[in-house]
Amino acid sequence: MSDLEDQNKAQILAMMLDREITLEPLQQKVFARWAVLKAMIIGSSDRQRTLFYGEFERKSFRPPSFAMPLRTSVWVGRYAGSGFHAGVTYVFAPVENIPQALVGSVTTIIVGHLAIQVLTTHVTPKFSTWNFDIRILPGRWDENLLTLLPVLGCVKWPPLISFAVRGPDSIGRLVHRFKTGEDVG
Repeated sequence: MSDLEDQNKAQILAMMLDREITLEPLQQKVFARWAVLKAMIIGSSDRQRTLFYGEFERKSFRPPSFAMPLRTSVWVGRYAGSGFHAGVTYVFAPVENIPQALVGSVTTIIVGHLAIQVLTTHVTPKFSTWNFDIRILPGRWDENLLTLLPVLGCVKWPPLISFAVRGPDSIGRLVHRFKTGEDVG
């Protein structure tokens, strides 16, 4: 774990402190691996919930394989303020009368000016070959967020638009961007 921390220290510090940087594809993969590790740790901190990341995913993630969980995406954004947040939200999608055919874990981490979001979805085996569209709140996500996983080429930090304390590009909308259904308590 400390190797992963060491490999990411410079990039994370630069983004936390709001310095411009470019992330090459290999740096993005290593950063995404670190972000998923943090998502696993944050997700396991609530003893009241069943672990989202299963034993196979956790063991496969360890060296030497470093296998990322399937159906995982990682994004980073810039917070105009400076803050700290670490939380997990679960999302569900019904298919063919199966209310939780897809279950997703959304982990959002905010440290200084750096906002990180990790989404991993698990799909009922019957639908494992399906592509799912997960609903999100309307927003300028392609301008607010940089995609690190899947890797799509070099990315330049910071994104075009920063998250603010309030308004249509608020940091709260990022935290809740996958919460689009009815609140059932």
